[in-house]
Amino acid sequence: PSLIPILTNLYNICYIKGYHPKHWKETKIFLLNKPDKPKSNQSNYRPISLINTISKTLEKIIKTKKTEKTNDVG
Repeated sequence: PSLIPILTNLYNICYIKGYHPKHWKETKIFLLNKPDKPKSNQSNYRPISLINTISKTLEKIIKTKKTEKTNDVG
């Protein structure tokens, strides 16, 4: 079975109700050592945050729909 109809329905409900689940917005942060820098110095690390793919997709859908509405009005 395909997940596309299920996710489409879920995204449409979220969009219509204006709901973005909090746990979708949670990120995981990893510290990566900068190349050729000693690991002993704290400032030689850069934070990388990973955002939930389902959340990113919902945000993209909302942006697209709002842009389409703006273009239709203007």
